[in-house]
Amino acid sequence: MHTQRREAMQKKTDGEIRSTTAMAGARKRKPSALAPASASAARAPPRFFPRVPASSLLFVVLVLAIVRMGAAAPISEASNFRAMHDKILQGAKKEKTVSGAFLAALDQSGGSTPKALESYGLSPDEGNYEVGSESMFDAVHQMRTRIMVSPSFRGDSILGAILFEDTMDRTVDGVPTCEYLWETKGIVPFLKIDKGLEDPDERGSVQMLKPIPDLEALLERAVSKGVYGTKARSLILDPNHPEQIDALVKQQFDLARRVLEAGLVPIVEPEVHIHQTKADKCACEEILCGALLRELGDLLAEDKDHRVMIKITLPETPDQYKDCVDHPCCLRVVALSGGYDQANANARLSQNRGVIASFSRALSEGLSHGMTNDEFDNRLSESIASIYGASSSSSSSSSSTVE
Repeated sequence: MHTQRREAMQKKTDGEIRSTTAMAGARKRKPSALAPASASAARAPPRFFPRVPASSLLFVVLVLAIVRMGAAAPISEASNFRAMHDKILQGAKKEKTVSGAFLAALDQSGGSTPKALESYGLSPDEGNYEVGSESMFDAVHQMRTRIMVSPSFRGDSILGAILFEDTMDRTVDGVPTCEYLWETKGIVPFLKIDKGLEDPDERGSVQMLKPIPDLEALLERAVSKGVYGTKARSLILDPNHPEQIDALVKQQFDLARRVLEAGLVPIVEPEVHIHQTKADKCACEEILCGALLRELGDLLAEDKDHRVMIKITLPETPDQYKDCVDHPCCLRVVALSGGYDQANANARLSQNRGVIASFSRALSEGLSHGMTNDEFDNRLSESIASIYGASSSSSSSSSSTVE
């Protein structure tokens, strides 16, 4: 199955954007239980056939139909993956058509969900749900569903949506979530795969990724659900120990290699904490950019067809990550809103050429459980339009200055 994904990602012509991804080391498909047991089973048929009961002929026809369906499924999946990949490239550097389409981050974890629901107007104190229970995940899925089914939430403005694992396993309008996003909305599904952050040590400059148990099984399930890529977030707290930032980025890229092996596209997210001095945040971003470029260089040396995406905190210095945007192993650079309000996030985004939004709180800002459907859709439409405009500004300046 993953081999077909690789074949669907062969390089484009030199006149197009980046060479497309050939997923390295993708797992081979298991041999079919219906395959011939030996070479003799595949010999040419005899000239004359004995009489065969009609029931046996029917059985043979059914078996052939099943084999044909089984062979066609990976091709269809590869075709979807190829189409999703082309979608992600919309508006990227060197594309003729500039687009401000961006990623919607709908992947609040169990820890951040209560705050997201309270912002939406649902509080556990009022009996709407119980923190950490199934009722909480039901409530946040209803909120996400309301966003996804909105008429303004569509593929011409939204490139992709990052999903929490629970959301991937649920349905929207009776359709599996990933299938609904791609087939109904034209939006590429991504999956958040991290399991949260380790506590910082006594020196405390970073919070590394926690171990991800059964990662390969999760990635295989994501492929089966129609997911295009993954996302994992770690956190940089201060610039006092650059070697810790280097180790954090290395951990991210080691995970990215395992995601690539599974035939998926990884989003590397080394978030920079915004609640520090401007000087410290600038220093973090300078160290981080250098570490990202080193890891991208190593990735390129290993396999020139490897591609990752990078998700960054909106930087203090405009175009801080421009070298990452231009790197041949970097498919897209996207930015989280990271605690900035929508207006501030949009203003910062527009100053960074080639970077598009991947907003969560800034996207859902102003949405409320108590709104009528028209009020909700109008507010969401305004937010999408403003974020799209900021992404268009950054993409437009990139296209005008970079070949």
